[in-house]
Amino acid sequence: MIPVVAQALAHLLVSGTSLDSVEQISFHRPENPQTMTRGVNLYFYDLRATRNAGDNAENPNSLTEKDSPHGTTQTVAQERALWFDVSFLVSTYDYTALGAQQLFSESLTLFLRYAQIPHPFLDASIPGFRALPLRVNLEMDWVELWKALDLPLRPALCVTVTVPERQISVPVLVANSLEFMNHPTPDRSSLKKVDEGLIKG
Repeated sequence: MIPVVAQALAHLLVSGTSLDSVEQISFHRPENPQTMTRGVNLYFYDLRATRNAGDNAENPNSLTEKDSPHGTTQTVAQERALWFDVSFLVSTYDYTALGAQQLFSESLTLFLRYAQIPHPFLDASIPGFRALPLRVNLEMDWVELWKALDLPLRPALCVTVTVPERQISVPVLVANSLEFMNHPTPDRSSLKKVDEGLIKG
């Protein structure tokens, strides 16, 4: 669950900022800025159960008999899933302060643009959902947070994604199995198409 969210955020960042690849994104505990190369650090630091039950999550339409090329399908009713808020501390680094600030601005603008992680960026291990709620929290006690990490104070933001712990009931094809394959990292053209779809919607 947590690695899936981390990878989705990483792919979203690469597609919507000046980063060149996911190799410029780290997931370990933040380090002193002098030891970091250019990139974004996504540090998972909090997991909380939520009663929101993913109110903003998008479920796909049920697969019906007419949707199947072979006309043999079985749709199982969706069962209640357990929902959690997965939070990441997002900080940016570069060889210069201005470079880090520019990358931070790009990351903030990107995350504020989306109230959900779009479907192209979700891993197939979370079937049954087209999008997962995403929100940015800027009202944190950053002094205490960085003090707890024993690091100097620096700009950062908190990104929280609401994700199901399990999703049991999904449409299943009886005649043929539905295989969820690993998808490649969506490129910037994919992000543009998602934006256009949101605007039209």
